[in-house]
Amino acid sequence: MSEVIKTSAPWILVTVAVFGLVLAGQFHRVSDSADLAALQDAGYFKLETPVALDDIALVDHHGKPARLQSISGDWTIVFFGFTYCPDVCPTTMSILNLALSKMQEVPTVIMVSVDPARDNPSHLKDYVTGFNPSFIGLTGTGENIRRLADQLAIAYAKVPSESEDQYLIEHSGVLVVLDPSGQHAGYIRPPHHPEKLRRIFSALLDG
Repeated sequence: MSEVIKTSAPWILVTVAVFGLVLAGQFHRVSDSADLAALQDAGYFKLETPVALDDIALVDHHGKPARLQSISGDWTIVFFGFTYCPDVCPTTMSILNLALSKMQEVPTVIMVSVDPARDNPSHLKDYVTGFNPSFIGLTGTGENIRRLADQLAIAYAKVPSESEDQYLIEHSGVLVVLDPSGQHAGYIRPPHHPEKLRRIFSALLDG
C-alpha cells in the first residue's frame, strides 16, 4: 500500500465523522435480533432512519444516464474509488467479489468513480466487470460526483502531482449501503473481509 493512502487525511476525517455520529446517537449498531446483533463485529452501522438521496445525474459504464438510487430495486453496496488506484480499490473489489461468490442471492455492487477525468465509461466497464460481470460502474461530472459523495459523507481528494495525468486520489474505504427503495441505510467500515461481508449481505437480503 502506498504511503499516500496510508496517511490519507480524508480517510481520517470520514472515520472521525462517522464515529462522531455514532456517539451522537444518529447511528446505531444493528441489534434487532441475535443474528443482527452479531453484525456489529462485522462493521455494519445502520442509520436510524434511511435517508433519501438527491436526484443527481450520473452515467453508467455503458454510457447511459443513471441515478444511483434507481439502479437496483434491491439492497445495494456502493464503493467510491477509481480505476488507477494502486491498492485500496482492487483489494476492496476483489473482496466484494469473493463475498458474493458463495451466495445464491446477492446485493447489487456499484463503484462510483472519484476520478471522472480519467474514468470514462468504457474504461470503467473494463475495470469493474473484470472483478465480476455483475458489478456496475458509475461516473459523471466532477461536480455531481462531489455532490453525491458529500451527501453520503464520503471524503476524497486529489493528491498534488507534477504530472497532469499521473496522480493518486485519497479516498475512504467505507462501503455505503442503500436499501431496496434506494435510500441510504447505513455504512460498512473497513477493514473488509469476505466472511464478514457475506454475513452482512445475507442478513440484509433476509430482511
